[in-house]
Amino acid sequence: MKSVIITLALSYNYGAVLQSYALAEKLKQLGVEVEIYNYNDKKRITFNLTFKAKIKHFVWDIVKKILTLGKKERNYKKFRNQYLPLTKIKYKNNLDLRKNPGEYDLYISGSDQIWNPDLFVYDTSYFFDFLPDEKRRISYSSSFGKASFNEDYKEKCGKYLKKYEKISVREASGVNIVSELCGKSAECTLDPTLLLSMEEWDNLAQKASKRAKNFNGILCYVMKGDSKVVNAIEEIAQKLSKKTSLPIMRLGLKEYEVFKYGKKGSHLTATPIDYLKYFMNAEYVVTNSFHGTAFSINFGKKFYVPINDELPPEKALHERISSLINLVGAENCIVKTSNMIINDVEISHLQDKLKIEREKSLDFIKECIKC
Repeated sequence: MKSVIITLALSYNYGAVLQSYALAEKLKQLGVEVEIYNYNDKKRITFNLTFKAKIKHFVWDIVKKILTLGKKERNYKKFRNQYLPLTKIKYKNNLDLRKNPGEYDLYISGSDQIWNPDLFVYDTSYFFDFLPDEKRRISYSSSFGKASFNEDYKEKCGKYLKKYEKISVREASGVNIVSELCGKSAECTLDPTLLLSMEEWDNLAQKASKRAKNFNGILCYVMKGDSKVVNAIEEIAQKLSKKTSLPIMRLGLKEYEVFKYGKKGSHLTATPIDYLKYFMNAEYVVTNSFHGTAFSINFGKKFYVPINDELPPEKALHERISSLINLVGAENCIVKTSNMIINDVEISHLQDKLKIEREKSLDFIKECIKC
């Protein structure tokens, strides 16, 4: 069987490229020939921005490259070229996909936030809107990124979802959304990064830099978001460091923050493989990231996810993180910013729950490729 995946493989984000790798790798292990669309419509980044915000984005993009000498981008490109089975054809927009979608037995949407209207309101390529109706299409662990959105988007996407043979989503809320949009039933499956065991990831992580291999301490993986939460990540890490005398390493920072924490305390140009090794070597992880949470669970790490409990529940913790935490029973890893009490977390039961869910997710994929 020959298959192709449409996802966010060309994004400069650790979770995005590693989930792309994981799904392709698992399909290969199951005997499926697989490619990933070499697709990236750059308009998606600035589509919803005001003119002033677009200028700011453009200037900041230049500053980032100056501060890192472009090394971060080169590291991502090297990883993609070496480990992702990208199509030889490069697709720059939906029209390119329509002109030549390629001949495959199975077309797969997923994973990551490919159906998030805040990111892709103008682009329905990730729903395979460019394919003829007779083509087989499934979704694996695709994410809407949120629990609700406007009626226009519902109507637009519902008609495309009806053409899917099987649908699986990453969050529990996505099951209800799919039903509401198109009347089809959907399954909740694991993010692709959780399909591979720590042992399988370790085969890749052996190629990490010496700096990542030598790390042993507290890892902060920070995504942009609520300022109270971002500040809480650093506060929790500092408390843990004071208690354990372990050093702190920070990934995901804005490039200018290297001046605040120094090169020893942050790694701005860490490769996706370094990222894996940092998680493997961490004694503790503090994060507000979905994939930071996923890798912490997968690698059996003690981790903390701060939330701003002054916000409504649906805003305090992203749906994609809360769904995963609830799935494996990791609620005790949540820290409220209102009290910042850092208790010792119990994680021994998480692996058993993860294994059960992994088997369910693999069964979904096997069922799809048998049809």
